[in-house]
Amino acid sequence: MIYSQCFGISQASRGGGKENWGGGRDFLVDIARNPISGVVARYTRMGINRYQGNQIQGRLLEKSLISWKPVSMRKGRLKVLVLTDEGKKAIPEVKIEKNKLSQLIAPHQVMVI
Repeated sequence: MIYSQCFGISQASRGGGKENWGGGRDFLVDIARNPISGVVARYTRMGINRYQGNQIQGRLLEKSLISWKPVSMRKGRLKVLVLTDEGKKAIPEVKIEKNKLSQLIAPHQVMVI
């Protein structure tokens, strides 16, 4: 699968090797680097509004590059976006540590469902 085609980006508009697939690549990289970030914080960090962020997120979910993962915590539940195997393949240059989510939250506070 050619990921730039998923987002309707033509070869000419992509410009060199810096493909972004309409913001999708940046979104995937942000998920890899900030796995327990909330949606508002992610959109703010990326400099996009809710409409743009939801559009990108929807396309990535539709193409199975990301998925939601519910996380139970001591004070409630949290849903985080995670990269699927296809999502990890889309950004091979980004090193993704296994179990990063569990490392960032104390083991006694999190139970990934």
